[in-house]
Amino acid sequence: MMNELQSKMLVCYIGEERNMGRLLEERLSAIGVQFMLVVDPASGVRIAQQYKPKVIIVDERVGRYESINVISTIRRILSKNETGIIWHASGVTASKVIDAHKAGANSILTRPMTMPSLVSRINELFKPSPGINFSREDSLENKTAEDTQKKLSKVQNLNAVPYVVEKVLNITGDSDSSAKDLEQVIETDPKVSAVILKRANSAFYTSVRQIGRILDAVARIGFREVRALILGLSVIDLFPRDQKTLSFDRVQFWISCLSTAVIAQTLAEVDKEIDPDDAFIAGLLHDLGRMILDEHFPDEFSRALSISERFRISLSDAEKKVFGMNHQDIGKIVLENWKFPKELQSVVGKHENLEEINKIEDPKERKLAQIVWAGEWITLLLGVGTSGERLINYPMPDQISGFNFWPAVLDKEFENKAMFRLDDLLSFIGADTSRTPRKLQGETAVSKAVVYEESNLPMGPLAYLFENAQFEVKRAESIKDIGPVEPNVIAAIEFISFDSLRTSLQYLPAGRQPLLIVVPKGELPYDDKVKERAGLPIQKTIYLEKPFHCNELMQAIEKLMDFLN
Repeated sequence: MMNELQSKMLVCYIGEERNMGRLLEERLSAIGVQFMLVVDPASGVRIAQQYKPKVIIVDERVGRYESINVISTIRRILSKNETGIIWHASGVTASKVIDAHKAGANSILTRPMTMPSLVSRINELFKPSPGINFSREDSLENKTAEDTQKKLSKVQNLNAVPYVVEKVLNITGDSDSSAKDLEQVIETDPKVSAVILKRANSAFYTSVRQIGRILDAVARIGFREVRALILGLSVIDLFPRDQKTLSFDRVQFWISCLSTAVIAQTLAEVDKEIDPDDAFIAGLLHDLGRMILDEHFPDEFSRALSISERFRISLSDAEKKVFGMNHQDIGKIVLENWKFPKELQSVVGKHENLEEINKIEDPKERKLAQIVWAGEWITLLLGVGTSGERLINYPMPDQISGFNFWPAVLDKEFENKAMFRLDDLLSFIGADTSRTPRKLQGETAVSKAVVYEESNLPMGPLAYLFENAQFEVKRAESIKDIGPVEPNVIAAIEFISFDSLRTSLQYLPAGRQPLLIVVPKGELPYDDKVKERAGLPIQKTIYLEKPFHCNELMQAIEKLMDFLN
């Protein structure tokens, strides 16, 4: 039964994203919460003054206005006791957090927004009485695999491959075909033609001579890369840009897929056994099934996202629970319908579970799947875009023992090279890169950090993240091994016991009390009292549970920087 507070609650969203507002209205109205969408910040301030909403969500995207200024203006009108303000933002740094709180925000909600996280923030504002009881998704029934396949079979564009894709696959699969054949197909689609010419004349292909013929563009870019571009763009164009699920950002989803594609392509160049452009296509399409779920099963997909977040299980497992199959199964079915090459079907159908990947019999398919898995894993660890998946499982040594490309994964220079390529590609397609990849900014009092480990976790992606935040990174199995560094922050990743950590910390200079991020190897109590009893010379400790998302590590560092500032 709806409580009295909920029946009177008015939530106001101030921001430019009308689709986000529409989805919020749909979800909140379904549980009896009044909702107002305001695009213009000045109107939002007037509405705040007139209606005094219980909750105001201020999006960072508010046109020419600074969202922090909007928060500050509203707070001068309404006290914290009257109205709770939630700042909805991305790429949140410690300095931004401080500015938002100084302006009067009660809470910060990072992208992508999920209903459980929004409800949690609202309820925090009204403790001890909950503001909202959100149970709509719990009332939905699970589907069987047969139900899901039956609905998919009725979707016309999932049963027939796009014309240009079919022709390109036929031409590039025929050893007797030429660039002239490819030119004739490209010229039938003005949009594809424009993209190919734009790419050929981009800064990535450094040349002073501008070209205007498709044949010349194919010669400059390369036969197989043109194929990869056409297949990728044609599939992306099948889906509208606007999301249908509140917590699933389609733009960031495709950025995540592009990142996986670029990293897989770069790894294939290191490996030398797989065609880099095949790796690019496989990486781009690996999560195709997830986009299909958002497009055709938005309510059920929203439920899977919520289950994944609430119970800390993988999104694939949550999909299986809700749909009777997961996005890998769906992606494979669609690529089979589209008559894509068998190895691509196989990789899309098996790209997440290393145990299954390593059992693939065909050596080429197995290697391609391993490379795509690594591309997706690094993308998740770096927090580039968002695929909907929030957890990262670290591989066991025996699972990656046969990966001859693995040394590249451990090298931060590899990440730099791959991210340069990704930035170029995102710039080329005009994507919003302001929050991609997920990095901290160097606006902080923390100048040095040590990553202390008792396990052999890959340092390449972690070093990339830390160093882009202007941290000095040292890898050591004991504090005594780090040399003349006096760290402000220590990330103790997979340490074994407080005893071992205490023994290591005794080598710190006298009086030095750094901040600590703890990722325990086993089951350990997560509270500061344990730290005090262990006698650790630490100012503050933040605990993370495995498996954890890179964003959680970044948020932990931000909290520590907030503490320092």
